[in-house]
Amino acid sequence: MNPEKQIVSSLEHLQNYSGNEEISLVDIFCIVLRRKKLILSIMAITVVIGLVYAYSAPRIYKSDTIILHANPENLQALNIIGYDRTDFPLIKAEDVFEEFNRLSNARSIRKEFFYKEKIIESFGVTNLDGLTDNKVNKLFESFSRNIKVYDKGHRISIEGTNKAKLGLWLDAFVKMVNQKAIDNSIRNIQSKINARIISLEGKIASKRLNYIKLHEYELNRLEAAYKIAKKLQITEFLGGLPLSKQANLVENNMTDTLNLNSLYMRGTKALEAEISVYKQRSLEDSNIASLRAMQEELRVYKAMSIDRANLKAIIVDKKGVEDVYPVSPKRKLILFISIGLGVGLGLFSVLVFEFFTKVRLALHERV
Repeated sequence: MNPEKQIVSSLEHLQNYSGNEEISLVDIFCIVLRRKKLILSIMAITVVIGLVYAYSAPRIYKSDTIILHANPENLQALNIIGYDRTDFPLIKAEDVFEEFNRLSNARSIRKEFFYKEKIIESFGVTNLDGLTDNKVNKLFESFSRNIKVYDKGHRISIEGTNKAKLGLWLDAFVKMVNQKAIDNSIRNIQSKINARIISLEGKIASKRLNYIKLHEYELNRLEAAYKIAKKLQITEFLGGLPLSKQANLVENNMTDTLNLNSLYMRGTKALEAEISVYKQRSLEDSNIASLRAMQEELRVYKAMSIDRANLKAIIVDKKGVEDVYPVSPKRKLILFISIGLGVGLGLFSVLVFEFFTKVRLALHERV
């Protein structure tokens, strides 16, 4: 028979075979029973491969810590107790916690912690001299990516392979960020206190200078008025003299009129007495209006002190060392996936094998 005709005839037979015969579930079940050893073998291979991966891959652990807002009592040292001023803002727990959240995400803070705690040694590096800056940065970025902040700073987690140190690192990181947040808050409140002190000192100095200038100005006015009164020979308050005497003074001093409201009209006796009083008056602070209140306010601000030991930006509800658990690889999940994959792959292989076996037999019978 011609080979080309033989191939065409075989294909036509195969089409007739596949179109006329249908495989039922019973047939498939029988095939599975007959080829169960092959299915089990394939499943066993996939399970072994999965277990080898699950137990040979590096174990990744995770540690979590729960963070709460600090109580108002923890920040009491930053507030002005017993001194009510609306223009001086108090430190709120929410503000300090927001600073903690910001710092916990800051790259500079994480890098400082990376070097301070010698995290690089966990990567098997004992000598930094042999490492390039690029390599060190890559190790830092790998570590930084494993620190995650959730719920606006209320939960922080860290992942890594060092189960023994993971929780300790996380607690140390939280402690460091807490202290940084407190330091920033202290600097913020201290700068406001210093600005208020400078402002009050400037106002007090200005009031003293203005008082001295006003004292000198009044004294100069009195002395000038005394000279005029003496020249006009006005010894007493002219407003109390008879009109005839006032007219004589006007005539003798060649003046058209006298201003009874002028200071020199008080007379030399009164002016001399006032000048004496002004010269004897001391320039003490007690004589300056409203200066006492400013000095008291300045004393309050200068007396403020901050107790760092009792300050807290946060409250740690759960420490990292209390809960360190594996997250990868998930061995149970890998086992179940391996079994399912093995069964599916085994069934697929058996059905494909049976199909090609029947095709081969059909071709053989035709030949």
